[in-house]
Amino acid sequence: MNAKWQLNVNGLYQAPHGIELSANVFGRQGYPYPLFRQVSLGADQNLQVLVTPQIDSLRFPNLWDTDVRAAKALKVNAISLRLIFDLFNVFNANTALVRNDNIASPTFDALAQNLSPRIARVGLTVGF
Repeated sequence: MNAKWQLNVNGLYQAPHGIELSANVFGRQGYPYPLFRQVSLGADQNLQVLVTPQIDSLRFPNLWDTDVRAAKALKVNAISLRLIFDLFNVFNANTALVRNDNIASPTFDALAQNLSPRIARVGLTVGF
């Protein structure tokens, strides 16, 4: 019912001068987007009624995310350093993950959650 396919591929290349380059690619089929309508049964009881033929008749777009890293290890006397640069969501995909699926709601189809934007991170690991 959820994603019918999913993949995760990662790799590392050790470049000259001790530089490590790595990447991770994640992909999966979009999750179902079942549309429903809330119906009142009286006496403070409500029922959610599916209005699409099947729960997975509609789906969110397929999700693709690529992350990369560059790292360099250094040794200064008895101290080991590791400089790290990460870039998440390289292609800055803005894939919808959750939307309001109640067709009777005034905010129907409003975006509630999407893939995080491109983020860069710089790090330093110190060992002694």
